Amino acid sequence: MKKIILVFALVFGLTASAQNYPGENVVLLKDKTLKVTPKKEELQKYGYSLFYKDDKLQKNYKKSGTSTPYDALVGKEFKVTAIEPYKNPYMKYTKYKLVLDNPETGKLYYDYDPVSEGNYNFEVIGGLEFPDGHFCKSVTLSDEKPIKPEGVWYKTLKKIEGISLSAYIDKKREDETFLIFFINLNTGEKQFQTEIQKGVTLVFDNGEIMSRSYEEIKPDNDGSNVLSTAFYVFNAADLKFIQEHSIVAVKVGKFEDKIKNGYTIREQIKCMLK
Repeated sequence: MKKIILVFALVFGLTASAQNYPGENVVLLKDKTLKVTPKKEELQKYGYSLFYKDDKLQKNYKKSGTSTPYDALVGKEFKVTAIEPYKNPYMKYTKYKLVLDNPETGKLYYDYDPVSEGNYNFEVIGGLEFPDGHFCKSVTLSDEKPIKPEGVWYKTLKKIEGISLSAYIDKKREDETFLIFFINLNTGEKQFQTEIQKGVTLVFDNGEIMSRSYEEIKPDNDGSNVLSTAFYVFNAADLKFIQEHSIVAVKVGKFEDKIKNGYTIREQIKCMLK
């Protein structure tokens, strides 16, 4: 099922696993250096959102429409000098202002959301170190009916870069345990039900892959940008492998996307399977 594909390693520029988004543990970003990561070519026209010149978060940095132009931020590095909590009247939880420093841009403020990483486009230089059990907080028991009385289902609480997980654990027979990756890949272009894609591939940090070349995927809705599919892992050796290596990319048919937070997915899998 797994094999070395050096082409993927070249295309995706595989690097050591590192977690970049701290979620509610935002204090881990203090004094860290954040690098603004590139976007897909078709998304670059939208620039980067949530970068501000003022602490009231009203004046976008180099405003263009409702965001900052792509070229003004891509690749820039910022030191996180302070983290300021604040209440948004439209949200029930606390958000944060990351105070960012860069010699070229001067002081900027980033509107950080601790429960959604949709607009979080940073690489943490050197990665982050989390306390034990941190990622298990995002895993819960599922109310799905067990296949057998001695079985139990687990699921993740939210998607990470379009990926959510579900695992069936048989408490008596390890060979009946399996894992499901639910993959939603944004293609960046409209898909129609007459356009069927074939094949699903997971690419890992050591260049190895898991592939279902026979899988056929039809878009959920005419004109949607998203392709959705499920990727099942049953083999005990593969279950062990995905607890030791992080996903760095997914491919659905001819479309592919990098995964920045494969480390988080790996740790969630370990929580469910162990």
